[in-house]
Amino acid sequence: MPPPTHNMLTRQLKRYLGSADAMPSEWRPLIEAVNDAYHEFDRDRGMLERSLELSSEELIEANASLRESEERYRTFLDSTADIAFVKDEEFRCVLINKAYQEYFRLPREAIVGKTDHDLMPKPMADNCRRTDQQAMAENNVVVSLEQVGDRIYETRKFPLRLKSGNVGVGGFIRDITERKRAEEALRQSEEKYRVLVETTNTGFLILDAQGKVIDANQDYVRLTGHDMLEEILGRNVVEWTAPYDLERNAREVKKCAAQGFVRNLEIDYVNRSGQVTPIEINATVVGSGGSARILSLCRDITERKRAEQALRESVERFRQIAESAGEWIWEEDAEGLYTYSSPVVEQILGYKPEELVGKKHFYDLFAPYVREEIKKAAFGRALRKEAFRKLANPVVCKDGRVIILETSGVPILDQEGRLLGYRGADTDITERK
Repeated sequence: MPPPTHNMLTRQLKRYLGSADAMPSEWRPLIEAVNDAYHEFDRDRGMLERSLELSSEELIEANASLRESEERYRTFLDSTADIAFVKDEEFRCVLINKAYQEYFRLPREAIVGKTDHDLMPKPMADNCRRTDQQAMAENNVVVSLEQVGDRIYETRKFPLRLKSGNVGVGGFIRDITERKRAEEALRQSEEKYRVLVETTNTGFLILDAQGKVIDANQDYVRLTGHDMLEEILGRNVVEWTAPYDLERNAREVKKCAAQGFVRNLEIDYVNRSGQVTPIEINATVVGSGGSARILSLCRDITERKRAEQALRESVERFRQIAESAGEWIWEEDAEGLYTYSSPVVEQILGYKPEELVGKKHFYDLFAPYVREEIKKAAFGRALRKEAFRKLANPVVCKDGRVIILETSGVPILDQEGRLLGYRGADTDITERK
């Protein structure tokens, strides 16, 4: 079925012929073709209008998405304390964050489109331009330090392709003044520590938080069994720790890093020939985070260990002699309270040593009828710090029997001559009496 006569065609026929019915029959094929063309044009126009409508909606959505993305990006940049910027190929600012505005104390519109030479003194601007050009020329990140007044800034600049296709430069500027001050304070602290110990024959060691050697003096190098500092730099201290102390030393390093110190830690080191050296370590953490350092003082305590071993052997010999002797050997403090008793006391008095030590005074054992008299005489000798020999005293045994003990003793004095107590020995002379 042919389409109806298009409104525009009807108006044209009416205008020129007065009526469509007055159209000659031989025109009809032509008029039908024109009518089809009008309808085809309407369809094409409708499709174009719809296409334009859809394109407009997509463009609006795209612009909205772009604005949202830019807003997120700007919010991100404005949230950092670092100064951030983007410059075009002519080194004009095209993007800045809030920190950039605050640094120059200018609104955004007074900065965008300007170069560093418009915003700062020429020497400073020249230096900025130099690092801008370096980043673009090297096509790489360029890191530099710049001092402005008493503040120190770390600048990171990098090449950045712009919308125009040209290459500009982006950058972040961070105020690292406090970090630099902390590093300098740490350096001075380490130096003071070093000067302090260089004259004490003490090993000085600086470790990172993982226990790796950053620095050490020659005394410490010697303690590890090496000759040169370079032989131990970057290595972990467990590498020259005796096998049986490996895990404990590693734990103590972590503990020190966590709590900030370690005191009087005893660890055995072993050198390349297998010789073991006992070491006493006192360490303190200075700094924090990535700049934290463990400063350690390390002493060879071989002689002390030998002295301790000799003392233990001496004590053991004394114990063996005391146990094998027929005499009761004792020690008491300045108040007369027993601080040591040999096991022989049980054979003589019936008391175990633990029933006397820290619980009874010497005068508690005297027979009641002479207790106060002997106690007074004993404390009189103590005031004069006198020794005594072969004093016969009646003493009450645990079972109530009274026996006669012959006692001898000498005062125990400290380095200033103050009385610390007495030590001596008692012999049962009851049978002799």
